[in-house]
Amino acid sequence: MAKSEGIRRIMMVGKVIVLIGVTLGVLTSLLFFGSPGILVGGTIALYIAGLGTLVWAAGWVIKGFVQPDP
Repeated sequence: MAKSEGIRRIMMVGKVIVLIGVTLGVLTSLLFFGSPGILVGGTIALYIAGLGTLVWAAGWVIKGFVQPDP
C-alpha cells in the first residue's frame, strides 16, 4: 500500500508542477504586453511544465513496474 501511495503522490506533484508552469506562463504573458511577453511566458511555461511532465511520467513508469500482472 505504501508503494501505491508514494506513486500517487509523485504523479500528483508532477501534475501540480505542470499547472504551476502553465499558470506562470499565462501570468507572465499578461504582465508583459505584446510579442515579447508571449515569448517569455511561453518559454517559462515550457520549461516548468516540461519538468512537471518528466516527474509525472516517472511516476507513471514506476506505477507500471509496481502493479501486479493480471
